[in-house]
This record gives sequence, C-alpha cells and structure tokens, in this order.
Amino acid sequence: MTLVKDFLNYRVFTNQVESDVYIVTFDSWDPKHSHVVDGKYPDIPESTYITRRNMNHIGVQTKRNDWYLREGIDDVLKYIRSVVPSNGILITYGGSMGGTAAFFFAHKLGANFFIVTSPQASIEVAIMRNFSDTPWRLESEAFGELSSHYFPSDQDKIPGVVFVDATHDIDIKHACLVAKSSNVSLVYTHGGWHNSAVVVNRAYGIGQFIKEISECLLLRSSVSAVIGKVKKAIE
Repeated sequence: MTLVKDFLNYRVFTNQVESDVYIVTFDSWDPKHSHVVDGKYPDIPESTYITRRNMNHIGVQTKRNDWYLREGIDDVLKYIRSVVPSNGILITYGGSMGGTAAFFFAHKLGANFFIVTSPQASIEVAIMRNFSDTPWRLESEAFGELSSHYFPSDQDKIPGVVFVDATHDIDIKHACLVAKSSNVSLVYTHGGWHNSAVVVNRAYGIGQFIKEISECLLLRSSVSAVIGKVKKAIE
C-alpha cells in the first residue's frame, strides 16, 4: 500500500482500483494484525486482500496505543471524506482497538456498514467501571475525558456485524454492548479468543465476506443471507 498521509499520530495508506466500494480499515495496536503491511503470521491476510477483490482500500494506522483519540484523527476523517464519493459504498473494518474505531468512526463517516471483530465497546470510565476488565478499565482512566469520545449511543444506528469468541466472557460483554447501541448482527465464533477474525478467515475468508457484503450494499439487497453463510461455515 502507498503511504499518502503522515499526520502527528496516524498514518493513512491507500491502494485504489476502479470501484465504487471503499473499505476503511483501522489497525489494532498489535502489528501482527496490521491491514496495511503483509502479515508474517498464520491467518493474517496479505495487504492486497481487499484490492485484489476489486475494492478500494484505505488503511489507517496509529503510531501508538492511543485508541484513535489523539490529535490528528479529525484530519484522517477529513481525508477519508475527501476520497470517498457521495455515491460510493463505504465499509469500515477492524479488530480489538481497531474494531472499536471501525464501529465508532462508521458513525462519524456515515458509512453504509461496519464489520468488527472482538471490539471493546468503549473505554469511557462510566461504562468500563461496570466491567471486570482490568486492562481496559485502566486504559479508560488513563485517557480521562478523551475516553468519552467513543460510544455513539445517541447517533443513527448504522448496520453492521460483530464477531466474538463464544468462550471469551469479557469480549462478549463488549460485543453485546455494541449490539445494543447499533443495528448489528452478533455472530459467535468458536475459538480465536481475542482475535475472532482468525476463525472467520479460516472458515470463510475475511476478504470474501467483505466482498459479498459490499455486493449486497451495491444492489441494495439484504446482507442476512451472507451473514447466514458465514455462521454456517463457522459452525
């Protein structure tokens, strides 16, 4: 992918093709799960897994573990808006911290759909104090007022899908909270722990799933059949 913007805390990469579909990915902090760099680890798709299916790819990468809350994120969103045409199909995608960003910024960007795997619903102190999730509670306290930047409970409910490992109790709490605040399909994987994307990729293919969702959106048809096929493949 080509680095097109290097902001204070974030980098934006693109790989463009002739298509009306734009996939915006948000990396988690773990570099093994990057969407913009070819993976060196099993089950991590190569960085062309979107464009070789004839979809434009805009990849957002944070320079540190900051939950996409620091200076420069508004510049990132402004750039994305300038690239995606008003009649284009926009899907956001990410996992863990990147999934949280994909969920929240889908609303900020007015996306057509979001796909998130093992996301945190929020790091806002008022929400996280109800979770027995020590790492994320400490993170929320560290970010203070910035943490309220997340959780679009008062915004339009953009449709999406959340994948979560059925054996990961804390992740399930987060996923259910996301589902409660959105028009979302909640899909349980069986394995993957905090990286449920691995199970989806093995059973069906993340790139193929995104492609089929985009085709439904282009045709303005229901995505339920595609989600149903993924559920069956996972089982």
